[in-house]
Amino acid sequence: MSHLRRLLSIVLASLFYTLALGTGLWAQSKPRNYHPHLNSPRVKAKVDQLMRKLSTREKIELLAGYTGPGYPNGMFTHPFKQFGIPALKMSDASVGVRVWGPSTAYPASVALAATWNPALARREGRALGEDARARGVNIVLGPGMDIVREPQGGRNFEYLGEDPDLAGQMGAAWIEGLQSERVAACAKHYAGNEQEDNRSTINSIISRRALEEIYLPPFRDAVRKGHVMTMMCAYNRVNGEYSSDNPFLLTTMLRDHWHFKGLMMSDWGATHATLSALKAGLDLEMPNNAYFNAKKIEPLLASGKLSMATIDQHVRRLLRVMVAMHFNDRPQTDRSLPKNNPHSAAVALQVEREAVVLLKNQGGMLPLAADRLHRIVLVGPDVSPAITGGAGSSYTKPNIPPVSLLEAVRTAAGPGVQVTQIPYPYPLRSIRAWWMHRPPAGIQGPMFTAQDRQLIQSADVVIAGIGPREGEGWDRHFHMPAHQDQYLKTLASINPHVIAVLYAGANVAMSAWIHQVPALLDAWYPGENGNTAVAEILFGKLNPSGKLPDSFEKHWRDAPAYGHYPGHDDHVHFAEGIFVGYRWFDSKHIAPRYPFGFGLSYTQFHIHGIAVQASGQGRRRQVVVTAEITNTGERAGGDVVQLYVRPPHTSGVVRTYQQLRGFQRVELNPGQTRTVSFHLHWRDFAYYNTGAHGWRVPAGRYGLAVGDSSRNIAGAPSVQMQ
Repeated sequence: MSHLRRLLSIVLASLFYTLALGTGLWAQSKPRNYHPHLNSPRVKAKVDQLMRKLSTREKIELLAGYTGPGYPNGMFTHPFKQFGIPALKMSDASVGVRVWGPSTAYPASVALAATWNPALARREGRALGEDARARGVNIVLGPGMDIVREPQGGRNFEYLGEDPDLAGQMGAAWIEGLQSERVAACAKHYAGNEQEDNRSTINSIISRRALEEIYLPPFRDAVRKGHVMTMMCAYNRVNGEYSSDNPFLLTTMLRDHWHFKGLMMSDWGATHATLSALKAGLDLEMPNNAYFNAKKIEPLLASGKLSMATIDQHVRRLLRVMVAMHFNDRPQTDRSLPKNNPHSAAVALQVEREAVVLLKNQGGMLPLAADRLHRIVLVGPDVSPAITGGAGSSYTKPNIPPVSLLEAVRTAAGPGVQVTQIPYPYPLRSIRAWWMHRPPAGIQGPMFTAQDRQLIQSADVVIAGIGPREGEGWDRHFHMPAHQDQYLKTLASINPHVIAVLYAGANVAMSAWIHQVPALLDAWYPGENGNTAVAEILFGKLNPSGKLPDSFEKHWRDAPAYGHYPGHDDHVHFAEGIFVGYRWFDSKHIAPRYPFGFGLSYTQFHIHGIAVQASGQGRRRQVVVTAEITNTGERAGGDVVQLYVRPPHTSGVVRTYQQLRGFQRVELNPGQTRTVSFHLHWRDFAYYNTGAHGWRVPAGRYGLAVGDSSRNIAGAPSVQMQ
């Protein structure tokens, strides 16, 4: 009888599935934990069937983006409805579904990295996947996987920090979350797009070792761990060849070494050739067919310079993604999902709650006690209106009126505290116009009027919202614009109780004012509602737990890229090699202002009981590191336990002092202890040997440093590698 019931349930399930496809009910179901398989027999058979239907001209048309009636904005592939091939709809970027109307605006990607929480990255990916499904989007053009090489980079806010391991783990988790909602991710900008100045022509000269150890691993993790469906090449050249027709990047590494089976597209307008790009491995030119068109390709086929097999290979990759993700046989728009999704807004807020980094808290100035305050004055350019994100293709118009710092502080302080804003004395001009070393033309007189000074002096606390304006297409200065340095310094001379809230994608110069300002929070770009989290931290309703995903140097002259950035004559030498970020500061014994992985809390943590177990030999070597962490303070809070591998100095090989090889975020109540463990393998101890074209582990004792920043190490036992 049980067999009959089971058979009946299978039949009924199959019937419902068939009806769902026929009536569009699939759009009402939630494809949770969806994992596409590009090499499955089903995918191969369907792609083979479609390939037989397509003519040569139709195949060529699938190699480029399409704009036409019903397909606006240059965000579609070419449809062939008669064959069941839909136009694939795309959208920018990693912090919201852009182009297709207002959507949830999440905090900047660098803020997500500051959470050091892959589980939260996965949650954000899923939430953004729901936002995409609500709008019928097939491919989201993110995440950004480039490395923060220098603080001036115009798109640092779109990336996931300076460390390839952190960026790779966070990016892969985000990709998994997005694609579990049956929306394809697109890892970008592959590769060497570490600056925006002259991005369309600059030649990034990067050693093979630096590529293998620093700049390519996040993309490798996107492929191997995240199983990303699509990737986007960068605008710049890498070692002399444009990324869009660079066979080393597109074939040798991506296809041969990492076995990527998905779709490689160009950035918008980043294709520079027809024959060399197709042969190098570029599958799709976006947003149009300037180079991948019949007029250019058919003569190459006729002459034998280009084979039909190459064209078929590129078309198959697009079709493979389409079939694997069920874009061709199930509705992409999920009408059961609201476009203004409360769940997405909640995830965006949680990201900022875990992202805000408390950098300075002199004398325990924070948290503020509302019942002891009478007047708060807010000043600075970013107090109101809210700055939700950086400019450019990632900027997302929020679903809701964004929460400003002024509004959030008023709410958190309550009706018993008088909260006043003093308008910033300089006009909020365009982002580019902010970059000047003097106040904007026409601004005369003091920064603060006599009335302003009196108001500031009478305040219990002054909160300053400051920061550069950053965006795609250009890099910024290390110093903040429009005399913000002098503004803060003057402010602190009037009232010493100043709290600075920084809105930026990376570090800024602080020397002019940091010693006069007792408290500093880094809010990154907080998205549509993230200032609520900032205010919660200011008033102690939330314990700060964010950790820096990149090192904050004291002076630009201390930075690893100093002296060879932004380059000359359209060439930029990554002369620091593998010494990027904390690898540089720790190896060169240069004290940063705030180290990689750093972040203060309102409680205290103690890491202890570090132990090491090792087994196996050679490439089978496995090392397990365990440690205990205890909350020794009086309130609940979060910390990130970090593991760094320190190579021996006796191998004769140039190595950085230490490299991050594991991290775990923990939440603990007062007095609570938790054990964390890290599992290391042979590759975690390896370096790339350029001469041997492979990875090597020199014999010797390797340190295993455990702490909660690159400079705050609780203990460093060692293990022998042979």
